[in-house]
Amino acid sequence: MLPPIGRAESAFRAARLRLALWYGLITALLLVLFATGFYAYVRLTLVERIDDTIAHVAEVLERSIRNDRQGWPRGLSATGEDDRIEVEWFAADGRPVFSTLPAPSPVPLHLGYFTVHPDHGEPLRQFTQSIKIDQEILGYLRVSHPWFEVTKPAAELVVDLGLGSVAVLTVVALCSWGLATLAIAPMRESYERLQQFAADASHELRNPMAILQTNAQAALFAPEGLSPPQQQHLEAIERISRRLSRTLDDLLLLARADSPMPPPSRQPCDLAALVQTLVQEYEPAAQAKSLDLSMTAEEPCLVMGDRDGLARLFGNLLSNAISYTPPGGHVHLAVSNDGAAVQVTVSDTGVGIAPGDLPHIFDRFWRKSEDQQRTGLGLAIALAIAENHGGHLKITSKLGEGTQATLRLPLPG
Repeated sequence: MLPPIGRAESAFRAARLRLALWYGLITALLLVLFATGFYAYVRLTLVERIDDTIAHVAEVLERSIRNDRQGWPRGLSATGEDDRIEVEWFAADGRPVFSTLPAPSPVPLHLGYFTVHPDHGEPLRQFTQSIKIDQEILGYLRVSHPWFEVTKPAAELVVDLGLGSVAVLTVVALCSWGLATLAIAPMRESYERLQQFAADASHELRNPMAILQTNAQAALFAPEGLSPPQQQHLEAIERISRRLSRTLDDLLLLARADSPMPPPSRQPCDLAALVQTLVQEYEPAAQAKSLDLSMTAEEPCLVMGDRDGLARLFGNLLSNAISYTPPGGHVHLAVSNDGAAVQVTVSDTGVGIAPGDLPHIFDRFWRKSEDQQRTGLGLAIALAIAENHGGHLKITSKLGEGTQATLRLPLPG
């Protein structure tokens, strides 16, 4: 079984996919615009060519009619035998007089260019004009040309453009993926160096910080000879070093969670028992704030996981609930098994989270402007541990009413 991919790797893959999709989408849009414009140009050219042809025939026939008013039917017939052009002559009142069509056309007269689609027979492109002599309308001349000489080449062009577009988009998709990979590579390398630096710095600073904290605690353990100001300074040093040690531990944990490393060995873990232990550990902190801390659990609630990591996860959730619940409030934990997953909820009646802040609560180092005592890493760590166990962590909250954190972990097997 392959080790799970870190959140950073998943983010880079998603970014590469989005970038490749944008490349492909922009290229496809440009290709569609080009194909549409080219199709419109070719089709317009075909229509103009037919219009020029039938207009020229109409001009020749008009001169013939003016020059030989007595022999016009024969002239029309001779001209209509060429190039599949059909000619019709109508009297001044619109009655059909002569036609080279095999059957009379039911299409009414329309001066100028017009495309007709009869119920029976092929579509035609027609040009109709009135013939006048001495301001008197002699009749109407209509010249028709088969419309398939436009539709057939246009349809073939659509097929060619479609096949060509598919081929081009396939090549563009492959090239886009390669370009996106090249574009993401420097960012990935920089991020990996940053993560390695964070991990190395956290690891290297842990020992000096532990030594500093131990010396401060030792001095405070035997305060004889210390003046009150010196004792206050040592207490501040011990308190700050303890906070920095906790921050370094958080950074190291997140750096490990982001790297594609195998997870710690997992063993069967009873979440009900684990949560019960944590409730007992946090009971003094809850009592100090006059909070009602309670728990309900169902049996069995076994999962495969890292007990220390899960304890860290629930500890962060429980610590947040206690910290943000005013005195006299309630904090409740519930562990249940619905047959598909084990669910743990941590509910409180605290101050809640503003709707605008909810999208940012899992961001690293994010915290409310008025909350400067916390590192802003607790929920980020909880989410990393949950995802490392194949679980799902969700936070819901209403401002002024409270917050509920829900974790679902898969059952063994």
